Amino acid sequence: MKQFLNEKELNSALHQRYAVKKFEKRNVDTTQLEKTVKEILQLTPTSFWIQGYKFIIVKDEKTREALREHSWGQGHVTDSDLFIVFTVPTNFNQSNIEKHMNNMQKIRNMDEEKKVWVQNFMINKIIETGEELWITNYEEWLAKQAYIWLWNLMTSLAILWIDNCPMEWLNPAEYNKILKLDEKNLSAKVAIAIWKRSDDDKYQFEKKARFDIDDLFIEM
Repeated sequence: MKQFLNEKELNSALHQRYAVKKFEKRNVDTTQLEKTVKEILQLTPTSFWIQGYKFIIVKDEKTREALREHSWGQGHVTDSDLFIVFTVPTNFNQSNIEKHMNNMQKIRNMDEEKKVWVQNFMINKIIETGEELWITNYEEWLAKQAYIWLWNLMTSLAILWIDNCPMEWLNPAEYNKILKLDEKNLSAKVAIAIWKRSDDDKYQFEKKARFDIDDLFIEM
């Protein structure tokens, strides 16, 4: 398997990453940054391959200002080049699985018999007997995965030395109202602000305060 980074390079990328508190002046053209971010999120792993998400790229300045009021007043919402809200469907059902399988069949040139078998398996495990896999609330299940998408994007951006700040401190109900997500059967869960750190963001010089490795792992 080809190794793209050695351990030292990966360690360096992870160490330089932090939750940026102050960004540089915004860029005019975000075309390449958007392309990179979209490709990373498109390739993010999901449970059962179900891509139960929509990513809202908020560009309108007035909308950003409105969202900032319901984001603990954090300036990242308005100051970053890219501000993305991670949402999940509130009406997840069998049709989402069927849509996924139709897409997979087309891409993998899957024969109908195999497609139907896999589709029925997924419907059975997720919809019909979901409690066996502790899936009792679809929105909650998908919301957990939002952190997988967020983590994958944050780590990928760190490797590319692209700064960002993940955001949990937001009011989902107000985000849903401002972005009119209810009419799209979507609900906001987390967000991320992406751009370059400002030279005078003092937090970039703080040492990472992590517990020792021995304190974090238990061998059984």
